[in-house]
Amino acid sequence: MSIWTTIALVAALAAILAFVAGRLLSLYRASPQLDPAHQAPEDAPSDANEPEQEEVPSQTETVVWDDDGWWLPDGIPVLVAPSSDMDADPSAQRVREHVRAAIDDPNVDLPAFPLAAQRALELMQNEDVDYGRLAEIVGEDQALAAGVLRLAHSAAYARMFKIDRLDLAFARLGHSTVRLVLIAKSLKQITTSTPAGGRDIGAELWSGAIVSGVLLKHMSPHYDLPKDEAFLVGLLHDIGKLAILRVLDDYHRAHGGTLSPVMFDWLCDECHEEFGLRLAHAWNLQEPLPDLIGDHHQPTTPKNRLSRYRLLLQFSDVVAAMTGYTPYVPYDFFNLPCVQELNIKNTPETRRWLAGLPALIAEKAGDF
Repeated sequence: MSIWTTIALVAALAAILAFVAGRLLSLYRASPQLDPAHQAPEDAPSDANEPEQEEVPSQTETVVWDDDGWWLPDGIPVLVAPSSDMDADPSAQRVREHVRAAIDDPNVDLPAFPLAAQRALELMQNEDVDYGRLAEIVGEDQALAAGVLRLAHSAAYARMFKIDRLDLAFARLGHSTVRLVLIAKSLKQITTSTPAGGRDIGAELWSGAIVSGVLLKHMSPHYDLPKDEAFLVGLLHDIGKLAILRVLDDYHRAHGGTLSPVMFDWLCDECHEEFGLRLAHAWNLQEPLPDLIGDHHQPTTPKNRLSRYRLLLQFSDVVAAMTGYTPYVPYDFFNLPCVQELNIKNTPETRRWLAGLPALIAEKAGDF
């Protein structure tokens, strides 16, 4: 091959390579590029420092329309949930006097944890608990046992093999998680088994409790709060309502009539914190639970740990109401004091985070 032939071949090859490179460059320029706005919000709660914690949904995962968010009030916006005024009703006054007397009655029949759960929680006060002995106790309550096994097989804890022994489930979940699931399953048993007329009040109480537990655990790292404690604070903050439900059921069994949901809500607005504090002491709950159960609706600022908890509890009650887990209230969401004090701003990033909350709640609440 002559030198001229070689030069011609090299020139042709260079032309082909230049053509291919030009086509690739044009295709790249025509392709859609990643929008810098597709980032996790900086001012919404994030769990980046907790590998096992849920991530804030990104814009690529959730499409949010400005007129279709659950946080937009369906009705006249309010800053405070409307309450019923039954002061002029003589029968309501008699019931209120009965409930208030029950708060201070040492013999009142208060809701109690299932016996197996009580014994298991006492045993778990020792960090080196014998899981074999614990399995014997929990196994006496089929609902508790099923709840532990269900969580052990959930997406967050499932491994390559299935287990059907409680002691192995305890080892997989760990001491702290086992304690939380025993408390949560016990509360669910109490709330859903308490009779109520008309509206399924017991189921509503459970829904509100588990939503608050899930939300507080999810948001706690952003507000420098321990996750397990935050879950219990959310789960148990309204147990005073459960006590009122029990007292009202006993009252109507003795005097006739049926439980009025309107009267229940009225009495809860007035004295569920007082009754909750009584029940917190009866259940031997440790601080900060009694303080928060007995006083969580007061206006506050995030100046200390208890204040941050109170703001998160108020926020979780709003979310539960506006997403349908508890009776709906058309809150003026971004103007609520708790939302503003928590620094949850009306930005596209925050709205994307809010849009992902219902799916997160449904997934985590489903474990219980």
